[in-house]
Amino acid sequence: YQAGYWTPIWVTIADSKFSGEINIDVPDGDGVMTRTTRNSSAATASGEHLLYTKFGRTGAQMSVMLRDDTGEEFRRSFGVQEIPPARPASQQSVLVIGDVDLNKALKGWSRNEDEKIAVARVDSAAMLPDHWIGLECFELMLIATSQPKLLEELSAAQVTAINQWVRMGGCLILSVGQNAPALVADGKPLQPFAPGRFVNVEEQRETASLEVLPDSSEPIEFNDAAGPGLETAIFADIQGQVELSELIGS
Repeated sequence: YQAGYWTPIWVTIADSKFSGEINIDVPDGDGVMTRTTRNSSAATASGEHLLYTKFGRTGAQMSVMLRDDTGEEFRRSFGVQEIPPARPASQQSVLVIGDVDLNKALKGWSRNEDEKIAVARVDSAAMLPDHWIGLECFELMLIATSQPKLLEELSAAQVTAINQWVRMGGCLILSVGQNAPALVADGKPLQPFAPGRFVNVEEQRETASLEVLPDSSEPIEFNDAAGPGLETAIFADIQGQVELSELIGS
C-alpha cells in the first residue's frame, strides 16, 4: 500500500452473526485520525468486509472498531510494529495480475534510477478491490492470461473497477495468447478490455514490430526454429490507435 492513496482493507469478523458498523481509523498526513465506516451487511462472498482507507504517513497505526446494533463497541488497535510501512507517495507502482516476470521490462521504465519500482502481485481474484479507488496508486497494470481460472473468478464489480481505473487514466497491458477464446471473446470476463472483436488465435513467427515497440535490444527467440510460433490473439473491428501491426502468420 502507498501513503496518500486509498488502500483496500479486508476485515474478518469471527462472529458471523455480527450486525452493526465497522470503522477503521488511521492518521492523515497531519497525524489527525480519520475514519472510514461500512455497514456489516456489505460482506464479500467469502464473508470478509472490504473497506477503503487512506494512510497519510509511511509509518502509522490503525484501529478497527466494531459497533453492534445495541451500541456496544469492540476495538482492536494495530501499532507501527504490526503494520508494514507504506511506500512513499512518489514511488512508481505496478500491479501484476497473473504469473509473469517483469524484472527486465521495468528496468528502463523507472523515472528515478535510484528508486526501485514497487510491484504488487495478485494470484487470487479475492485480493483485488471492487472499486477503482483501491487501484489509484498504480500507474500500470499488467494482466497475464496464463492462469485463466484466476481471471474467470473476477466479479462484475472488480471488472468495473478496472474499467473505471483505465478511464481515469490508468495504463492497462493485457497479455493474451492461447487462452484468448476463454477470456476476451464475447461474454467473457476480459472482453470489456479487448481492442476489438475477437476472431481466433494464430501462430506468429515474425516479431520485429513487437521488439520495436518497447525499444528492446533483445530479440524474441523461439526454442525450436521449426516449432510453433507465438500464439497471438487476432481481433477485427479494431477501436483505438494501432501502434504496430504484422501480417497474420508471418
